Amino acid sequence: SPQIVWSHPDYPLLLPAAAARTWSILGRMTPEAPAVISMAFGVATVVLLLSSVAHLRGRVASMIGGLVLLGTPFFVTFSTSQYADVPFGYLILVTLVMLVLSERAPESRGMAALAGAFAGMAAWAKNEGWLFVLVAVLVWGASRWRRGSLRDGIPFLGGLAVALVPVLLFKIAMAPPNDLIASRPIERLGFLGDGARHRLILAALWRHGERFGEWRFAPHLALLLPLLAGPWRRMTPAERGAGAAVLLMLAGYYVVYLLTPKDPAWHVENSIDRLLLQLWPATLLFWCLAAFGRTSPVSLPSGSAGFAGRARARLALFAGLNAAAACMVLGAFGGQLAPNELAATRGAGGEVRAVTGAGWFQREGDGRDTWAWSSGAAMLELIPRGWPEAAPVKLRFGMRSLSDCTVTARIDGRVIWSARIGRDMSQWEAAVPVSKGRATDIAFSSDEPGVRESASSTARSLAFAIYDLRLARQR
Repeated sequence: SPQIVWSHPDYPLLLPAAAARTWSILGRMTPEAPAVISMAFGVATVVLLLSSVAHLRGRVASMIGGLVLLGTPFFVTFSTSQYADVPFGYLILVTLVMLVLSERAPESRGMAALAGAFAGMAAWAKNEGWLFVLVAVLVWGASRWRRGSLRDGIPFLGGLAVALVPVLLFKIAMAPPNDLIASRPIERLGFLGDGARHRLILAALWRHGERFGEWRFAPHLALLLPLLAGPWRRMTPAERGAGAAVLLMLAGYYVVYLLTPKDPAWHVENSIDRLLLQLWPATLLFWCLAAFGRTSPVSLPSGSAGFAGRARARLALFAGLNAAAACMVLGAFGGQLAPNELAATRGAGGEVRAVTGAGWFQREGDGRDTWAWSSGAAMLELIPRGWPEAAPVKLRFGMRSLSDCTVTARIDGRVIWSARIGRDMSQWEAAVPVSKGRATDIAFSSDEPGVRESASSTARSLAFAIYDLRLARQR
């Protein structure tokens, strides 16, 4: 329907259909259904990584890989946000796991068929899944060709073909053309030599990759150290293929950014973190396979009860340290801001959170600063939880605009402040009363219309931005 073109109606239906089926079973529409589905994929991703690495590399590698995944704040928060990126990442992970396991048991054609089926399901989860289908076929073919065995090709392609049936039916008979494909990408091949686009995309990949995960202290260097020992030299072709799949997916995303008909800066900034998240579980699978040598059964000599006891003690100590680290990570999650929150303050047994309402674009940041742009009229909500009566909150924030304008903030129609702002940052403070158990709505408005951020047809109209909002209890 042209009335919902903004919602990308060509997107595959794995998650929407799952939510609709759940509503049909329950007999009513409830927001808990898609929320549970979203969380289930997050849990399944963790369980799959733990179990597959434990089988392929042992318990120690499994616990380390699982702890890194659970210790990635961005993964945990996105597992509850109902985006399709975590489910898509799960399908990438399970496909690569099946490919590795099928290499170990070439006589079991069921593994190859499952790998093909899960690769096809990835295309039923997101449009990026078509890229992964191509990557999975290339990786599978290369790993088997190096071993001189292509016998499980028919099961793999058969599972892939069956899983692609609903996707093809939807794309051919129901869905409108995809916006990237319908805009004739062949005509934009000249962008491949555009140095400005290359620099923009590479800078964004470096910037977002450096702070990916939303860790306070990113563990990138610590993850590189085990690779120096060289266990990766003994990896099998299929295990190396898991890493090749991640690199090929990144290369594919890079080409799409180069050929995008949208404003490239806007396109990259609004999607790169989610694309990296899609590949993160598969990246950790490859890291675990590369950082730890292959396991082999060990037979203990007679009279080795003492050795076994010490091994159990070390395992218990390791599990205790993991549990303590997990508690610290989970405790930090409680203070993390949700995607639609700008700030929070605590005190006197309660807290107040500043939540962006209608009129704001997605929160942005560069590690030090956080901001949100508005198109001209926007609502900021102060939501108290356990907040005492008669405890006003002080707001501190910066504001800027792409053109000179007057921004006014009102509560229940009463002006609490008004100021003239421009491209230079202006700092402001305001004391706002917050009532116990009731949200306080602050309505921001501008006397000038927004300015388009670029000449692209998809560019946003930006009027003013609020920077580095801070909340503090008024003493």
